Amino acid sequence: MKKIKLILLSSISTIATPIFMSSSCTTSKENNKVANTNNQNDDVNVNSEGNAEIDSQNSNDTNQPTMPDLRAGRPRYNRNHPRRSKRLKDKNQNQETDSNSKKTNSKKKTKKQENKANSTVGNGEIDSKNNSKSQNISNKHKLRIASWNLKNFGDSSLKTPKAKAISSIIYKQGYDVVGLTELDSNKPVKSIIDLLNELESKLGTNNVWKSVVSDEYNTAKGYKSQADKYAAYIYKSNIVEPLVLKNGKRSATYDNSNFENKFKGTVNNYNRPPFLVQFGLRIPEYKKVNFSYLLAHFDGPGQNKHNHEPKYQRKNGAHEMNEAWNIKNVFQWAKKLNNGDDDLIFQGDTNISLGNEKEAFGWIGGSTQMPLKENEQNKSSLSQKINSYSQTFDKIVHQSNLKHENAKVYKLYDFVNDGSYMFENISSLDEWVSYYSQYKRYKTAYNYIYSGVSDHCPISYDLILDANDPK
Repeated sequence: MKKIKLILLSSISTIATPIFMSSSCTTSKENNKVANTNNQNDDVNVNSEGNAEIDSQNSNDTNQPTMPDLRAGRPRYNRNHPRRSKRLKDKNQNQETDSNSKKTNSKKKTKKQENKANSTVGNGEIDSKNNSKSQNISNKHKLRIASWNLKNFGDSSLKTPKAKAISSIIYKQGYDVVGLTELDSNKPVKSIIDLLNELESKLGTNNVWKSVVSDEYNTAKGYKSQADKYAAYIYKSNIVEPLVLKNGKRSATYDNSNFENKFKGTVNNYNRPPFLVQFGLRIPEYKKVNFSYLLAHFDGPGQNKHNHEPKYQRKNGAHEMNEAWNIKNVFQWAKKLNNGDDDLIFQGDTNISLGNEKEAFGWIGGSTQMPLKENEQNKSSLSQKINSYSQTFDKIVHQSNLKHENAKVYKLYDFVNDGSYMFENISSLDEWVSYYSQYKRYKTAYNYIYSGVSDHCPISYDLILDANDPK
């Protein structure tokens, strides 16, 4: 038995990335129990506001839609591709070699194999040379905090590779906490963390992803309908954890109590109010460090004549301008719930057009900064043309004594070329279109990313941890 294991392990280590060619979410039955907010050991912790913290490893939801298994009921993608034939040939040759030299080589890795492991794991936060062990969080001194508008991600999209693309990018970019907006259902959140935990397990990094999901949005006062249903945070639970706020819950939604109508109009509230979670660090050196993360998707860009919205300038209406201006008031509201924590972060899709940031966020200065500069390089919304981007809608506001660095936009059109997708060998747009077409077809090539994944890029920055941070 030991000999067989050695042969299998040695042969598996030579197979090129991605780590596994197909994957499906397991069907499970979720425990529908309401737990006390202080009980962090239940499968699903639901506070009195209805916010659920989902443990994907323990949840058993029989109603959860399953992701399609690439092996079931359809041919494997591009079966006759030359690279696949070469991999099979190389695999057979390696098996013969391994069987003849297993005693001397079973515990060794060649330089070539180490390079393969490095290219598979990607972001330098993960120790690819020891990828059979958990990430050593005691050596972690930064947090990578991100947000992503997922373009109407609902149940129907679970039948496509969308969740796999999203989880692949989140994993490869090394994000630790991610705010997700424009969710049409809460089920895609579980699919994403299931896939992330599958990647963590198979790659041996063994972080455990969990989530906090907002209550369903109601139609806001002054609006006739509501496009989004939920916002959510997903996070590595072995690195951070949600803290209980003064309201006795692990999250809160802004109540518009101090909303200011700066740019006029008939609406005096957010369309989709910012969603608050305060996170505490679980890294031993930084146990006293915490921060409050606020996430929102602002009112759509431009004038909405149906609710008598005044026009502003450069493709913006008054309502989204007011929402940007009021982030300062949202921060003040948050401090009443987070025990005075002065480390405040906002991220989200603001819909503030290029050129309007200075007016919309005119209150910013001093210790409050916007790490992503308003320029062509940081355009984050996709144009309906391959490799083209239209606006700097997605923004970060940093109000904290903690330092930051490495603010960036991950250009989503690049992911078909840079090896980010981890469930098939995809190295071009043509391969992505051919693969995705097995599940859903679009008339134009750009839509296989723009509609098939998202019309927004994820944004992120690194928060530099300080054990001496006062609050």
